[in-house]
Amino acid sequence: MSSSDWETLPKHEVLPGERIGDLLIVRPKGDPLGFQSNQFQGEYARVTRLASAEGVRNVLVDLSASKYFGSEMIGALVRLRNAVAQAHAPAADPGAGEAAGELLEVRDDAGPVGPAGGDLERGGVMALSGVSEDMRTGLSVMNVDRLWLTFEDESTAVRKMAHVPASERVTRGLRRSRWPLAVLLVIGLAGLLFVPAVRNFVFRKTAMDDYRWVNSTEQRWRRKLNTKLTAGDLSRAGGELVEELRPIRQHGRQKDLSSAHIRVLIAAERLMDWMGNPADAAAADEYEAAMADARDAIGKESRSGPTPAEPELVEKHSPPPDDVGAEGDLPPEDPPEPEAGDAADGDAAAVDRVPPTPATDP
Repeated sequence: MSSSDWETLPKHEVLPGERIGDLLIVRPKGDPLGFQSNQFQGEYARVTRLASAEGVRNVLVDLSASKYFGSEMIGALVRLRNAVAQAHAPAADPGAGEAAGELLEVRDDAGPVGPAGGDLERGGVMALSGVSEDMRTGLSVMNVDRLWLTFEDESTAVRKMAHVPASERVTRGLRRSRWPLAVLLVIGLAGLLFVPAVRNFVFRKTAMDDYRWVNSTEQRWRRKLNTKLTAGDLSRAGGELVEELRPIRQHGRQKDLSSAHIRVLIAAERLMDWMGNPADAAAADEYEAAMADARDAIGKESRSGPTPAEPELVEKHSPPPDDVGAEGDLPPEDPPEPEAGDAADGDAAAVDRVPPTPATDP
C-alpha cells in the first residue's frame, strides 16, 4: 500500500477521509452524480484499497454531509461493505461477505449488535453515521438497511469502533489544539510586551500627575507671594496650601515607586516646608533644587521608562505620618498684629523671595 494513498485521502473531492487508529473514516461530500464519473471511480478505488490495508480493522462512512445519496452511492457502499468483510474474513470462510444480501449477526461487548459482515474486535465491520431520515428510508426501500451498523454521529462511532494508540492520541490532541495553543501563545507574547508597557505608562502617568499637582501648588504659592499680603495672611495662605498638598504623602507609601516619582514627592515635602515658613530662604532654595531634580528624572523616564529608585533615595524619602507637622505647618488662629512698618517690610521681603522663572512641566 503506497503511503501516497493516505496522503491523498484527505484531499479527495468526493470521498475525503482520514485514519484514526485502526479505523478508516470516509466522509462523502455528495452524490456521485454531482461529480465527474472518473473522479468518483478513482477515489472509490483508493478508498477500497485503504479499507483492506494493513492496520485497518473497520470502516466508518459518515453521511452527515448530505440528506440523501442516490442509488449509485448506495451501490458503492454495498460493494465497499463486502470488500471490508472479505478482507477480514477468516481463512476457513473465504467467501464471507461476498453476497450483498448475506446478513452476518454481529455482537460486540460495547453494545452494537447487527449484520455488519464481521465483528468489531476481529475487524471487517463497516458502519454508517449521520444517516438522515430520508437516507434511512431509501436504504429500507432498497432492502439494504440491515447491512451496516449505524451510529447517531461520527464521534460516537469512533468511540465504539476505533482503537487508537496512546502516541497517536497525543499527536491528534496536539493537532486539534494547534490553533488554541497558537492563540494562547500569541496572547502570552502580547502579555509579555503589553503588561510592562501598561505598567510603565501607569508609573509615568502617576509621577506626572503628582508633578503637575506640586507645580500647580507652587504657582498658586508664587501668586500669593506676589500679592501684597501681611506676614500673617501670607503664613495663613501658605498653611492652607500645605493642607491641600498634604494628601500627596499617601502616594509615598506605595510600593515600587520609580526614581522620578520619589523625587517628585521629595519636592512636594520641600514645597510644604517652604509654604509653612515663607521667610525661610533656604527652604525655597531646597525646593527649587528638588523640583529641578524631579523634572530631569521625569524627562529621562519618559524616554527610557521608569527606573527603580536608588536605595539611598528611598531612605532619604520617608513620608511622615499624616498628623506630623499639622500644627507646626498651620499658623495660629489669631496671629499678632505687626508693628507699624513691619507689613511693608514683610511684603518687600516676600517679593524678593520670588524666583524670576516659574517651574513648568518637563
